Amino acid sequence: MASKPVTLGQHLKQHREKQRLRQKDVAILLGIGHFTYMTWEKDQKSPFPRYYPAIIGWLGYNPQPMPLTEGQQLKHERLSLGLTTKQMASRLDFDPSTLEKYEKDTTKIADCPTSAFDRQIVVIK
Repeated sequence: MASKPVTLGQHLKQHREKQRLRQKDVAILLGIGHFTYMTWEKDQKSPFPRYYPAIIGWLGYNPQPMPLTEGQQLKHERLSLGLTTKQMASRLDFDPSTLEKYEKDTTKIADCPTSAFDRQIVVIK
């Protein structure tokens, strides 16, 4: 029995092998090059945010660890939507550096005016 995958690469490899596909086949399904896929599966590189929706769709679940903090939740949502920090910040009407601080939990979301933040999150979803 295979161990529970932890990293994105482990999730990708385990699912690919379960589907009996080659790396090249999965790369085509995800709309990327074979070498790019290989670096993801080996955890040598991380995908750009725009690829996360396709990865989630192919796996059938979100491989990101369950978020434990508000900042992690925000990043989890951003990647699930396939947005860069700059794109998400624009949608939230935040400065990108502020969003990065929220995602890293160096600034608490509670420091943001709650009603404005909640309104923006609802708009994104």
